[in-house]
Amino acid sequence: SRVQNDIDELERRLQSISQQKEIFAMNDGVQDISEQALADLNRRYVAARSDHAVARARFDSVRNASPESLPEVLNSTLINNLRQQYAELERRASLMAGRFKSDWPPAMQIQEELDQAGQRLQLETATIAERVHLGAERELVRAQAEVENLRLQVERQMDEVQRVNLDAIEFGSLRSSIETKRTVLSGMVARQSETESSERLQDTSASNIRIVDPAELPREPIRPKKAMTLLLALLLGSGLGVAFAFGFDYLDNTIVSEDDLRRATGWAVLGHVPIYTPEAVGELPADAIRAAIAPDLASHSAPRSHFAEAFKNLRTSILLASPDQAPASLVISSCEPTAGKSTVALNLAIVLAQLGRRVLIIDADLRRPRLHRALGLSTEVGLSSFLSGNAEAEELLQETGIPGLDGIASGPIPPNPSELLDSQRLQLLISFALRSRGYDHVIFDSPPAVSISDALILGTRVDGLIMVARCGQTGRESLNHAAKRLRQSRVKVIGAVLNAADALLDRYSYYTRYGYYRAKEDEATPTKGASLGRRLARRATGGGRRRSGAA
Repeated sequence: SRVQNDIDELERRLQSISQQKEIFAMNDGVQDISEQALADLNRRYVAARSDHAVARARFDSVRNASPESLPEVLNSTLINNLRQQYAELERRASLMAGRFKSDWPPAMQIQEELDQAGQRLQLETATIAERVHLGAERELVRAQAEVENLRLQVERQMDEVQRVNLDAIEFGSLRSSIETKRTVLSGMVARQSETESSERLQDTSASNIRIVDPAELPREPIRPKKAMTLLLALLLGSGLGVAFAFGFDYLDNTIVSEDDLRRATGWAVLGHVPIYTPEAVGELPADAIRAAIAPDLASHSAPRSHFAEAFKNLRTSILLASPDQAPASLVISSCEPTAGKSTVALNLAIVLAQLGRRVLIIDADLRRPRLHRALGLSTEVGLSSFLSGNAEAEELLQETGIPGLDGIASGPIPPNPSELLDSQRLQLLISFALRSRGYDHVIFDSPPAVSISDALILGTRVDGLIMVARCGQTGRESLNHAAKRLRQSRVKVIGAVLNAADALLDRYSYYTRYGYYRAKEDEATPTKGASLGRRLARRATGGGRRRSGAA
């Protein structure tokens, strides 16, 4: 027929265009290899621009950074060895400068070696920095050339794609015409078939169509089933809630109770300290006075508060921890910097002094000291001055204004705190405080025991170490790691203290239900805690005489 002939002619034209203009007909449409090439070039161009941006950022950072801050310099084994040599020579020069004159031949030789080491360190640093700078510049030039080359290729390929698209439009138009003709032809064939069937059925009265059952309207919708949906939602919600609760509890890896602290470390738990709030200092005349009390000195400012009473219980546990006599020298440490070890050390020293004992607190945190701010101590001369040989022990002692409590500040911050603490002069200072000056207790506030080794060094020189963990913040893994390090260093750990315990929990709400009686009743009827305090004071007096006699 005529329609079929038109279809054949259009198909021949479509095949001719496809061969001449290199257009390939696929099952899912018209595709051309030029589009694939353009997509590939675009991906490479985007990747090259990203590499160029990285190279530019690297070049700018190397160009603007100082040689000492480059990662290649910081990670260089040679630079690290030279810095260690320079630090060692600087330490020796500092020791000689404090003891001898500068014109002493050994001191002059040390100073000459120090200058040579510094010059070599600067030379090696500059050499590595120059090499890094040249490498970054070469990489930037290479990346920029790659970007420019790919940009030109992308532009040429885009022109090719536009040309192919124009050809594809003509190709698509012919293909649409063919499809339209085929649709018309199919309709005509179907119409002709229906006409022939109708003509054959005109002379017959029978039909093979009959009604089996009449259609019925549904009485209720098949879906949704509301009761079943609500029941499934309730069960699924309850299950998810329980799963989330157990999941959050499993993910919470912090210490929240004394049992957690005991299981994580295997140490005895000496007690807990409530969260410091204005209400934790007890009943005071005015809110302004209560808010002015700092937690570091709360046991002195409000000795009859709930907060101070927790430290008195801690004091009792420490004094009864040893069967023979109470530990004379203690180190207070923690796993993390914000666990509250300094607050525990200060308040423990205060409540020990309230028993009539002479207590010396030493700020052994030679990296981030803070006891001098709480006690108002001078930092011109301190522990670092004595350990480096620049001061005598008598010069270190400072009065704190609290009866029975003296302090030693950290002193100037040294470049090598661990080496200073590992010297024999630390043991001389402890013997001087306990024997020569007659202090009953020496308490060290040390840095955290996980990240640095200062607490481990101090722990081997004293009678015992107390670890402070903060409720809801200190992790079990951190405590477990600290316990392993202390056991490996053979440090005697007296026990652990749970700081900032939540007073709203029932197991830590003792102080909210029980406190001091009124002042007149306290004066008339001594409490059981007061009797225990007098017994501990008599024991301290006896213990002090025994140490004096032994000295």
